[in-house]
Amino acid sequence: MAKTVFGFPVLEQQDPEALGGFRAVARLGKGGMGQVFLALSPGGQPAAVKVIRGEFAADPEFRRRFAREVATAQKVRGAHLAPLLDADLENEQPWLASTYVAGPSLRDLVTGHGPLPAEQVTLLAWGIAHALSDIHAAEVVHRDLKPGNIMLDESGPKVIDFGIVKSLTQSATHHSGSTRIGTPLYMSPEQALGRPVGAASDLFGLGSTLYYLATGEEAFAAENQWAVAHRIVADHPDLGTLPAPLRELIAACLHKDPDQRPTPRQVQARCETDLGGTPFPGAWTTITGAHEAIRQRTGALRTLTAPAKRTGTDHREAPVTHPPTVLDASRRERAGATLPAPPGNTAGSVPSTPQNSSDTASKATATKNTGGSIPWGGVLATLILFALITNELWWPHVRQWLAEYTTQSTSTASPAQPGSLSENDLVACQNAGQAKNRASKRTAMGSSDEQNAQSDIEAVTVISNAAQQADDPTLRSQLSKLAADLQNEADAYSQRGRDRQAGRDTTMATNSIASAGRSIATDNWIFAYRPCPIVG
Repeated sequence: MAKTVFGFPVLEQQDPEALGGFRAVARLGKGGMGQVFLALSPGGQPAAVKVIRGEFAADPEFRRRFAREVATAQKVRGAHLAPLLDADLENEQPWLASTYVAGPSLRDLVTGHGPLPAEQVTLLAWGIAHALSDIHAAEVVHRDLKPGNIMLDESGPKVIDFGIVKSLTQSATHHSGSTRIGTPLYMSPEQALGRPVGAASDLFGLGSTLYYLATGEEAFAAENQWAVAHRIVADHPDLGTLPAPLRELIAACLHKDPDQRPTPRQVQARCETDLGGTPFPGAWTTITGAHEAIRQRTGALRTLTAPAKRTGTDHREAPVTHPPTVLDASRRERAGATLPAPPGNTAGSVPSTPQNSSDTASKATATKNTGGSIPWGGVLATLILFALITNELWWPHVRQWLAEYTTQSTSTASPAQPGSLSENDLVACQNAGQAKNRASKRTAMGSSDEQNAQSDIEAVTVISNAAQQADDPTLRSQLSKLAADLQNEADAYSQRGRDRQAGRDTTMATNSIASAGRSIATDNWIFAYRPCPIVG
């Protein structure tokens, strides 16, 4: 049995120490394409790095096809995807790195806890369909959607290994003569028959996945792969025990005719009807077994990578020194600082930063020279009066700001006061702040709705990763909410873009953008004070 450390299989002596800028720290598993490693980027972010098997790497045609597909897949971004970060297909050992999702696969959840309730399956269907919509928008087909290729973290399901199956299977076909592509149990009828496949094939895989989540059984299980293929083409699974809405959704996805299957957007619309709206932040951790599984994975990840980031330990005999990052100096200065409470937090006061005697004396002198503290109430009143006199159009903005400030000040649902911030928390704050700043600046430049949506989605990916890396549970929750609010804004921008192209009224989408923007504004207190500022 392979030795493990903190739940991860340890590296073996023949394993590479570094792949490009990524430093391997543990094994994650082995698949048809090759060995997968848990690795750290130069900035200390975890990634899943897949090293391609030698027989594929030795095939020049495979390398050419694979390079094209990786280049396309790298352009795919979405809140429910684990995006490709980097790849080196010219290396003697070709590899590709994607964002590591610190959570269980959906197969792990069902294996450990049994079938999921219908409402939870519908919730997951919404997130997976969201991912497929982003994949198909880039003219990519996954071809191997299954429970094992869908991970779950605090911000929702994350689809992995998209857009990179075709080249692998074509190389295998060259040697085996088989024309089928994908995992047999989750193939579509057109895949099983060796016919060309399109986006609708992924919807069939979605139907088979949802059936497994709801029943704990494979939709087309049989004694061998040939019998499985026959059942996929000619048989129908028993859906009689499932509630009507979920039964109808799965049946629609499993239609034998690809032209009759719903699109990902239509699946999302069905799910929103059944759920009563879009999922709320934090909904994903209510899924059976998800909260504890995510907590264990994130805890194991932090325990494994924290020593590695500080000392270079990779749990082998010879440690590998990891070069310090640009942020190391500021981390050392700021480690141990505390996250402030939001404005109006009645649960506790903002911890003060220790000051030396000279700072205290300087502050006392400054106060004496100015005759006391600044009368902020008078300043605010003067500014409001000036706005009213100089430009009456300013008043709606002032009124909105006052309403938001009042809401924050009187809220009884203030988050719990967090404890001391670790280095991971500080880095998470900085990465999230930079991502949000970039998205805000691009939006302010008057970009198109499509560009604004893409900017928000890129920020969501970074902030979701930052939430995974944060040690403080309150900070993780706050960053997850910010990611959810940005995702809502991205969805609203995308909808307005589609409405404009179709010549439809854009009022509803515009209002949704404004509503999401207000929610994002109320998240700003996370970054309003040191030591967790927005760095732009």
